[in-house]
Amino acid sequence: MFLNEILPYCALTERRDSWRREMQDRCRPLIDGITTPAAAAAALNKQLFSLIKVRYSKRRPVVDPSPAQAMESGMASCTGLSIVLVAACRSVAIPARFVGIPAWPGDTGNHSWVEIWDGDWHFTGAAEPAGDRLDEAWFTGRAAGAMRDVSRHAIHAASFARRPERFPLPWHGREDLRPWAVNVTDRYTRRGVPLPEGRRQVLLRVLAEPAGDRVAAEYEVRDADGEVLQSGRTNDERFDMHDDVPLLVPVDAEVGLRLSWDGWSWSEKLPSGEAARVTFVVPTTPAAESRTP
Repeated sequence: MFLNEILPYCALTERRDSWRREMQDRCRPLIDGITTPAAAAAALNKQLFSLIKVRYSKRRPVVDPSPAQAMESGMASCTGLSIVLVAACRSVAIPARFVGIPAWPGDTGNHSWVEIWDGDWHFTGAAEPAGDRLDEAWFTGRAAGAMRDVSRHAIHAASFARRPERFPLPWHGREDLRPWAVNVTDRYTRRGVPLPEGRRQVLLRVLAEPAGDRVAAEYEVRDADGEVLQSGRTNDERFDMHDDVPLLVPVDAEVGLRLSWDGWSWSEKLPSGEAARVTFVVPTTPAAESRTP
């Protein structure tokens, strides 16, 4: 977390400037006495932009300004405002990252915002504070319609560490200069979906080997009568490390799980009770499970 969401000197493709000390001097008084990252981030979002005299404008000189460039012009788009807020948070050791969608479904524009880590990821629109709260924004309804398997319409979080995918920037043609990214769409599309009565949630992940990478395995959840309750595909390393597939299974009932990946096909049991997350490893020898043709 420190190496990827606090220490990095850039959030996206902005000009590399030595901003940390100046930003820290501006931000520390704004969070004096605040004790949690979420509350501190909300305070910064509410006060910082008027202090540094940066406002939203489509007339901004560049799409992705550094904090210094944004303060020089006094203008920034949602991309530039998000870069500024990420830098502000990182300057005072609040884990933060740049998030955005290249195009809303229907190709009706794009948007960028910021996620803050406080035991889990929380979002806020840069220079669009919701008082002292996070996870409230005008775009939550639209984000719920994002499409995880269509890169242009998926929601991505920029990563300083190397990841399997690049951040799809609509204004930047050279893929090798784009930041690495993780797909965080599922966390936005699942928001507000109630847990059905009589069901509990179990988060599922499948690893290629013990302590190895996650893989995109096909799965089917079946009840005692063999009826398929849920099916889909688990998340691999393209997705956020905390983003596992939620299975909605009957309370206090043991259910079966059929998994397949890279030719392997095998069965597992989901434990009854209060297990919040289950992890399975792909079999590696024919003795463990037979491999399908």
